[in-house]
Amino acid sequence: QILIRVLNTLFGREWYFGRITAAGLAGLIHQPVSTYYVINKKQNKKIDSKLYGKAVLIKMSVSIEKSSGVSLQSYRDEPYYVSSVERNLTDYLYLYVHGHADIGQVKDFYTNLQNNYQGKINREELIGLIFRCYPKGSAIKMATIFKTVNK
Repeated sequence: QILIRVLNTLFGREWYFGRITAAGLAGLIHQPVSTYYVINKKQNKKIDSKLYGKAVLIKMSVSIEKSSGVSLQSYRDEPYYVSSVERNLTDYLYLYVHGHADIGQVKDFYTNLQNNYQGKINREELIGLIFRCYPKGSAIKMATIFKTVNK
């Protein structure tokens, strides 16, 4: 709750839990989250705190709105935001396009989603998110990469 309050104070509504943190919160992995990945529009920073644990702030030029695959949750009346599985995968694609993830991470995440996610990944939603939420130049590259990963 303390971490959520700090993030809300720092970023307002312009942040969400992504990457492995979102997968943990969605129940896709069944192990405690040791590092909190926070996607935001303001800063990149790694924090290792005895109070908060490990947090990695990842600055991205992305849309964080109602239709962007980010949902509002609440913990003890404290609102926080978490990415859907489709948005999480698009974030991995974005990070790959910009040199902050490797293709192996993207493929592994996609394979794990395919094998473990109850239901299917909504590919139409994923492509829609790419073109709705990311800069156009990045979106075109992301869609191309997704086609190769999705084979």
